[in-house]
Amino acid sequence: LKQILDTCSLCTHRSLTMSPMFFFSLAFSAACSTAVADECNAMLQTDLRSASGMMSRLDFKHALEEGGSTAIPCIIHQTAKTHTLKEQEAKWAQTWKDKNPKCQYKLWNDTEIAELAQKASPKIIWPIWEGLQPVQRADVFRYLVLWYQGGYYADVDVACKKPVDQYKLPEATNMIVGYEFGHRFPEWQRAQIKFARTEQFQQWFIASAPGNPVLLRCLELIRQRYTWKV
Repeated sequence: LKQILDTCSLCTHRSLTMSPMFFFSLAFSAACSTAVADECNAMLQTDLRSASGMMSRLDFKHALEEGGSTAIPCIIHQTAKTHTLKEQEAKWAQTWKDKNPKCQYKLWNDTEIAELAQKASPKIIWPIWEGLQPVQRADVFRYLVLWYQGGYYADVDVACKKPVDQYKLPEATNMIVGYEFGHRFPEWQRAQIKFARTEQFQQWFIASAPGNPVLLRCLELIRQRYTWKV
């Protein structure tokens, strides 16, 4: 863990006023990557590299050790059912384009995220794709696209407040994730916010370098729990 970022300075979710939260910038060392790889392999013997030819945990570890590229690339990912957004969603999406003109912007529709799942994860995620609800596919997509390509993911109801190249991140940062907490709220307010837990990591805005072992583990757990029906 490297740094806590000012929530309001990065981006704003339409429900953020009800949701106290911090963003954490994370940096995984080679030793940490090795530990994650060992744990994952012991618990579930899968490796997306063999299925897709893309970066695996050990590739990520090697890149860290060799000083290779583990930076978060300047790609902004969003997803919607079609490429036609509602009026307010289009305004929010435009803030990402306007404030980040040097970044590649990609709005993925349902057909494109299915194609990504088939291409990037033919043995882990694709076999269960048809069994997932649309909202579950959108959740899986953000982990998969960041693992596969890296970049910044934001829901279409999130507005960008600061260019991503102005985020005050430590040089070694290769992941950004938000931490929401509601344990200081009275019970009525927790019920209104509808947190699944009193403390949780959010994923309406998340960023990562490609090949991140944390995201790979997320994909493995999704497949595992789908298989177990839990």
